[in-house]
Amino acid sequence: MMSDAAADVIIVGAGPAGSAAAIALEQRGLTAVLLCGKNSAAQPGETIHPGAEILFETLGIKDAIERACTIRHTGHRVRWDGGVRFQTFGADRKGLWRGYQIARSTLNAILHDRARSLGVRVVDAWARRPVRESTQTWRIETTAGSFKARYVVDGSGHVSWLARHIGLKARRTSPPLVAWFGWAESEHASRFARPLLSADEHGWSWIAQVDAALCAWTRLDFRGRAQAPDALGAFRRRAGPRGTRRHLAI
Repeated sequence: MMSDAAADVIIVGAGPAGSAAAIALEQRGLTAVLLCGKNSAAQPGETIHPGAEILFETLGIKDAIERACTIRHTGHRVRWDGGVRFQTFGADRKGLWRGYQIARSTLNAILHDRARSLGVRVVDAWARRPVRESTQTWRIETTAGSFKARYVVDGSGHVSWLARHIGLKARRTSPPLVAWFGWAESEHASRFARPLLSADEHGWSWIAQVDAALCAWTRLDFRGRAQAPDALGAFRRRAGPRGTRRHLAI
C-alpha cells in the first residue's frame, strides 16, 4: 500500500514530542504524517512543570489540558542531604505557578485530537525502515504501507529509530541506568499531592499523587533493585514495577 500523496514531513513516534512537532508543522502550513505505533504498556510521565503552560497555549491544547487535570501543584518537596524542604515553582502577578498531573495516555489523546483537527494524518502503524529515494524524497516503510515526504523527524525518543537505521551513533557518557516505575493506591494518596523527590545512598525516588487515590512513583537504584519506595509501603500496588533502560548520551 502506498499513501495517496506525499507529505512535507513524516514524524516517527507519536508521543508528546512527536505530536507537538506535527501540530507545529500544520500550524505553519506544512503537511504532516504522524506514525503512531500502538503500545499497550503503561508509561510514566504524569508530572509536568508549569513552564509547559506557554507551550500548551501555543499548541492550542491549554484548555483541554486544564479540564483533564484534577491535581495541580505549586512545587515539590525535596529530601536531599538531610531534612525535607519545599521547593516552590514561583509566582507572578496572576498568582502561584502550578504544575500539571496528567496521565500520559490522556496527554497523548489530547495531542492526537488536536493534530487531527488541524489536518495531521495520524496513522496507527510501526515504522520499519527509511529509504532515501532522492535528495528531495524519503520513503518510510511501515506496517500500514509506505509513506513519502521531503523530511523525516525522529520522535522515537531513546529508541533513536532514524539514527540507528542510517548509522548515526550517540556518544554515551554513563553506564546503563534503569529507572523503575509503577502506581500505588491508598485513601492517603493526598500525602503526595506535593510530589516528593527523595535521595539516599543507593539512588533516588519520586512520588506524586496523580488521581484521588492513586500515586505514581519512579525509583532509580544503583543496585538495580526493582521495588517501590519505602514511603509507599502501606499502599496497594496498582501496576509495576516496570523498568526503562537509559544511558546519558550526547
